[in-house]
Amino acid sequence: MLYEDARKEYLAKIREVERIDKLLDSSGEIPIDNTSSGEVDISASVHSNLSSGDTTYIIPPIRVWPDKIELPSGITRQEYQKVAQAFAQKNIMNDEIFTTLDPDRFDVRYHGFKGDGRVRRDFAFYLAELHDLVAPKLKKDKLYIYSSFRTIERNEQIYANKNQKATYSPHTGGIAVDVAATGEERYIIADQAWYMGFGGIAIGDDFVHLDISVKGYWGYGNNPVYISPDKKRVYDSKYTIYK
Repeated sequence: MLYEDARKEYLAKIREVERIDKLLDSSGEIPIDNTSSGEVDISASVHSNLSSGDTTYIIPPIRVWPDKIELPSGITRQEYQKVAQAFAQKNIMNDEIFTTLDPDRFDVRYHGFKGDGRVRRDFAFYLAELHDLVAPKLKKDKLYIYSSFRTIERNEQIYANKNQKATYSPHTGGIAVDVAATGEERYIIADQAWYMGFGGIAIGDDFVHLDISVKGYWGYGNNPVYISPDKKRVYDSKYTIYK
């Protein structure tokens, strides 16, 4: 019942037509196919062939009337993040693909490097929807984002501070954020993100990690692995994968 209630709440929130800021075709209109599934395909509307090295970088379509976020398929989480990283590191300032988060919804902490605070446009769209669903429950006007896009150097520094070797990260691909939250607030955010279909949802002491990479499960520090609203506190190493 909780799942159905949250699903109805989310679907009710989606407007009949969602205009995505600045994502316009040559005629000045968002390329929406009203005769089929109602998708906006960034990869088709912005670039026909987005390439990162010798691997094609595929951006899944944005659903205007989403049932769930469409995550990448046919590739492992680390493989996708490797390609996403290579693409974002070169193209993060491309305003057709990446953008900053809505300042009316998000308070973003900036760290001073090029591309700081930017995310992929489809991710920004879903984060805005998430904000509108959870902010009233948290009694907050804005969600505080203290980590979004990272340069490779910034990512390596973060891992070095934890005495760990850096891995390919959705943050370096512009498809991840860390949202500040504590206590049960973390699970309000995590549960709604799960209903929406985010790929990576992980709980830290004072934050929730969210991304739209391939589905993955892990926990930070002594916090349990978040699997779903019904399995919020799972301590099991078999669920820990690269993140």
